[in-house]
Amino acid sequence: MRKLFLILCAWMVAIVACCAALASACQAQTRIENVARADWSNGSIASNPVTVTVEAIAVTLTTYRPDVGSPLVFSVRTPLCQAVAPQAAAPIGPASAAGIGGVTPSTEVRAGEPLIFKLAAPSANRDPQAIDTVTVTLVTTSGDRETLVVSENAVNSGEFVGIIATRAAPPALATGDCALSLSADDKISIECRRDDTQKPIATAIIDTLVDPAGVAFDSEDGTPVSGARVTMLDAVTGLPAVVYAADGKTRYPSSIVTGQTVTDGAGQTYALPPGEYRFPQANAGRYRLKVEAPAPYVAPSSLTPIQFATLLRPGGQPFVVNGASYGEVFTLSGPAEVRIDIPLDRPPVAINLTKTASRGVASPGDRVV
Repeated sequence: MRKLFLILCAWMVAIVACCAALASACQAQTRIENVARADWSNGSIASNPVTVTVEAIAVTLTTYRPDVGSPLVFSVRTPLCQAVAPQAAAPIGPASAAGIGGVTPSTEVRAGEPLIFKLAAPSANRDPQAIDTVTVTLVTTSGDRETLVVSENAVNSGEFVGIIATRAAPPALATGDCALSLSADDKISIECRRDDTQKPIATAIIDTLVDPAGVAFDSEDGTPVSGARVTMLDAVTGLPAVVYAADGKTRYPSSIVTGQTVTDGAGQTYALPPGEYRFPQANAGRYRLKVEAPAPYVAPSSLTPIQFATLLRPGGQPFVVNGASYGEVFTLSGPAEVRIDIPLDRPPVAINLTKTASRGVASPGDRVV
């Protein structure tokens, strides 16, 4: 009887050890082998080996952009925004419990569109009887930082769908205002954490797109030129294009002056940096830019794109000069960014050479200056 009791105790120890090992290995593939052994004064006995392989549970973070033609629809609970003032946390975005319709996977987001993301993390599904949450931090390379509390889209699903509004900058960004301010060339870092840990369980980096934008610059030295009027025209009708602000709804001027403040239809102002112009949103189509250069500059430039290869934008990137920089038609057809920098020529300065002499009549040997 004592021998049987010892064997049962050994098996209990083995089971407890195996369960503990399984719990600690749930996030990586691990091979666990356990053998129970009992020893007593007159002998010992070992059990058969028990081997268990624990498969890793994949965690994925996928980003999406709106696509009205896509059949992909997400169920979502509107996330809470952790604003600068804790009491200001409030639901954001157009999403609701009914879901987000028409999205497509993308590693890019256009300023003015909502940024949508889905975290599939079974390890964050801690309570199968309740809606769990994760904390998501979004940081842009230009300095904006926003934090969301994102809920599981259904009980025991292990999937967390979040959404946050974006807008083009300027105006100046404001950290903790529940919207991402995006500049051209920005990258957005997304980190997801369970509420009980500071270590990210998933990360992602996505790019930012800003529709037609660029800098008018001196074709000789690359200096930004403010005061040039840039008008976006519909290439089919020849009329001023229909342009929208970053929200995709508010009307925005189709004709602006580089480096000056622009006011949209809702009264929102945009202070543009020197030489810069921007048309935040426009429908897919064919367009061209009409440029009226400030004196003494002229447009279009008589120089070729290759002649600007050594010149750099104020941020240190090369200028993007193409056919549209000279008034040719360009197309908006998808998420690809459209950057069009505009070279402006200074007219040649006439050189006058006048010769004078210190005397009108001279004899041999006289000094003439």
